[in-house]
Amino acid sequence: MKQIMRTSSRRFSASLLLAALHALSGALMAAPSDTLRLLTPEEKSQGQFLWYGPSPEGYPRRIPAITTTRTGALVAVADERPCGSDIGFGEVDLLCRRSTNGGRTWSEPRRIADGDNGVGDYPFFGKGFGDAALVADRESDEVLIMCVSGCVPYPYATEQRHPCVARLRSRDGGVTWGKPEDVTMQFWGRTGESILAPADSSVVPYGGFFGSGRIVQSRLVKKGRYYRLYAAMLCRGKGMRGAYVVYSDDFGDSWQVLGGDPRLQACPGSDEPKVEELPGGDIVLSGRKWYGRWFNVWRFAQGDFAHGQWDKPVASDQVPGGIRVGANSCNGEILLVPATCVRTGQPTHVLLQSLPTGNGRTCVGIYYKEVTGGMPHTSEAMASGWCPGVQVVFYSSAYSTMTLQHDGHIGFFLEQAPASYSLFYQPLTLEGITGGAYRVRL
Repeated sequence: MKQIMRTSSRRFSASLLLAALHALSGALMAAPSDTLRLLTPEEKSQGQFLWYGPSPEGYPRRIPAITTTRTGALVAVADERPCGSDIGFGEVDLLCRRSTNGGRTWSEPRRIADGDNGVGDYPFFGKGFGDAALVADRESDEVLIMCVSGCVPYPYATEQRHPCVARLRSRDGGVTWGKPEDVTMQFWGRTGESILAPADSSVVPYGGFFGSGRIVQSRLVKKGRYYRLYAAMLCRGKGMRGAYVVYSDDFGDSWQVLGGDPRLQACPGSDEPKVEELPGGDIVLSGRKWYGRWFNVWRFAQGDFAHGQWDKPVASDQVPGGIRVGANSCNGEILLVPATCVRTGQPTHVLLQSLPTGNGRTCVGIYYKEVTGGMPHTSEAMASGWCPGVQVVFYSSAYSTMTLQHDGHIGFFLEQAPASYSLFYQPLTLEGITGGAYRVRL
């Protein structure tokens, strides 16, 4: 496929961005610029469009996902939508690009999952593939994608008609990919035959999906060959709704519900959720909501990564120092970064949260907070005490995700104007996000 932009032209990418800003100047929407620092033109010029606007055929491109492989390569994935809409409404494909030099240049896009619009019979597996959640194994060259497939939109799923779940694997750091596998029955099916409908449960799942962007690999829990994976899912059905966390100890071959019982609703009010592992191994859930984020924390029993309990969900816009933004509800990302406090020189961790900050899907920015070893791992503690970081864009923008690169940069990947949307890669520094208060500890 002919590409509108080539990876070697970072300055050309920046000039296109400036031209887009000029064209959009009459419609820009202000975000709280008195609290979030705007990126400088020099900082912004370090980024580049990985997909600029729609395809030559006019197909929208959306839903960013990015990860860092064992060797330091960056793998970026996005939807291309021949159906013109979300996964579940027709053909959607997955595209992939790689960088082996810290995001300075990128390979040409490859179609790694090609939807077949000719699939006409339920359950419609293979008709489309979208909303990718992505992770690279830190000790091997394996890369995993969990995504949606089929032609049953999530809001219209029923006990009889479910969306499908697809799994894609790469064994060479994202260069080549295997054929998508149908793993739907692991998640929803007859009672006693799926992790979300165990035999002793009254729960009947209708459908759900992995929160697009990051799947988290544990820094602490290793079972056999692999470190554990954690992922957030949005689910609905009889006796269940909202955000759940699932985990895998075999790099995505099989999954289990954190807590073991789908009746334990981690965050019933949440829309698209994300997850991160805290220092010490507890799990924080961050869910999409209007005006901010939902937070809940799973606390493992002391010295036991098999048992624990959920706290109660807390809304960030309802607590002191919490994240409160304009009138929007949109996907974002949460990322824990090992850091050094510049003032004290002491090792610590910094938690980052991205989301649109303006009214509507505009003004994507990043908030941050220090997470120390002595900090209580409670929902209220996670929801409060955030500091304003950077406003990455001050115009139309939506979904975002990020990865810690081997060179210490935060690889930020987001949907932004022009063309509703383009997909833009923006390298950031922790010093820049935190106003010089912290630097990455590699």
